[in-house]
Amino acid sequence: LASFNEEKKRTADNALKMRSLFLDIDCGVGKDYEKKSEAAGALDKFLNETGLKELGLPWVVSSGGGLHVYFPFVEEVDVAVWKPVAENLKRLCKKQGFNIDASVTGDTARILRVPDTHNYKQEKPRPVVIKAEGSVFDFEALSDHLREAIGVAAYEGLPALQLPGT
Repeated sequence: LASFNEEKKRTADNALKMRSLFLDIDCGVGKDYEKKSEAAGALDKFLNETGLKELGLPWVVSSGGGLHVYFPFVEEVDVAVWKPVAENLKRLCKKQGFNIDASVTGDTARILRVPDTHNYKQEKPRPVVIKAEGSVFDFEALSDHLREAIGVAAYEGLPALQLPGT
């Protein structure tokens, strides 16, 4: 999901560019959504109610235990530019009552399960498969839409640090 400065150092501090926003929706007994169909319905409701569906449909992957949702960009963006937008996506999910694993959405070092592999967290391995092929998104349009949907509580990031001298 990210490109890194040092090839073998997958940490948030080492992340340079991002190419997608993403959500992790947990499903199962005792989770936010008991069944994946329930989570898919909640995702569809979220996309409709927030108007995000007007920008395109995200990619949806059955992760073996839940759903991963991707909003891939036409071009990669700097982590510093991506982070406030990821935070706004989390805020919008919370505002709408759409339950996600919020720690995943803003994690620049995150690796999500790869399609055509298996999830071995359960007793019986479950396949990881693409459930819905979606659109590719213009980052600026997505960013603007999220900011408008949230309103005054939108995350704008920190102001640039101003230091005297050269």
